Amino acid sequence: MLTATISLPRLLAAAFAIVSLAAFAGCGSESTGPAQPPPPDLSTPEGVIVALRDYYSRRQSAPAIGLLAPDYRFIPALPEKIPFLEPPETQWDRGIEVDILTELLVAERTTWIDQVLLEVTKRTRIDRGDEVEIEADVQLSLLVGVDQFEKARSTITMLFRRKTDGDFELVEEIEVLSDAPDILLTVGEQKARVLVQE
Repeated sequence: MLTATISLPRLLAAAFAIVSLAAFAGCGSESTGPAQPPPPDLSTPEGVIVALRDYYSRRQSAPAIGLLAPDYRFIPALPEKIPFLEPPETQWDRGIEVDILTELLVAERTTWIDQVLLEVTKRTRIDRGDEVEIEADVQLSLLVGVDQFEKARSTITMLFRRKTDGDFELVEEIEVLSDAPDILLTVGEQKARVLVQE
């Protein structure tokens, strides 16, 4: 009968070596920190929607703003309920959307919003050359405090345009009322509240 005996110091040394290898696995000379997620695939409108959803959940305003076309506009379903729109105004431009996203998507919790969730469920897609129109059910939920979700829902027709580099950008959002009985706000109203909230 063959019996192998391993001393405690050798066992500890082997364990330390294994833990050290596991800790430094994948660390090459070019590693500068934690692995970053791969860049989003913006070659399709659906990819832009996924990126927008991810930027909302991670509260990253700069890359979310980067998805907006220079001539972006948001047309709310209820412009009369948007405090900063004066009749006959029925839409807001990229500048106002940038202000909204800058206030909404703050990486550190310094505002009244604890969490931001954007859900987009595609209904239809219409291709028109370099432009694509997607109609979707959109829900924007804000967690305020530890247990209060403020949900807003609308049906939004999103217009995307292909740029010269082949990626798409968001040009326009046209909102209509949702038929969900449990939703009290439209997405446009929720966004406007973020901008005017004290």
